[in-house]
Amino acid sequence: MVKRGFLFEFEIPDGWKETFKGTQFIFHGHAGEELIVSGALIEGDSEEDQNSSARLKLTDNALKAVTEAASHPDLVIIKKLQKDKGAVAFGFECWTIHSQTKDGSVLFSQAVIASRCAVLLVTFEAPNFPDQLQFYRKFLHDIRTAPTQ
Repeated sequence: MVKRGFLFEFEIPDGWKETFKGTQFIFHGHAGEELIVSGALIEGDSEEDQNSSARLKLTDNALKAVTEAASHPDLVIIKKLQKDKGAVAFGFECWTIHSQTKDGSVLFSQAVIASRCAVLLVTFEAPNFPDQLQFYRKFLHDIRTAPTQ
């Protein structure tokens, strides 16, 4: 199922349940997965310097938020926050971080994706099975700019 939000387009597996909370898309899978997509638009007719400054500020805020979330005392960071050029296919800037519960049973992965006009924050929480990270990586890789009407 194709979804559009924050000037991005992304695909959710058929059969996943969808809810909204404020500006967040929340999806639940069949095996206890939770995928949250939120974001912010950079709007206005201001000069490019002001838009660039707004984009940097939004990106910085999102990077701080994912680092703080992954640093929760019940989690262990298994991949530190870093720019991840291979995570997305459509030329966006992307940063990823991965953590898991101390007992290793739950995976907690986050990404910040920045385009010229928007910043997207993706959170994925799931039972820590090998195919879960592969699903998440494919989800990120397939995010693209939404077509304009």
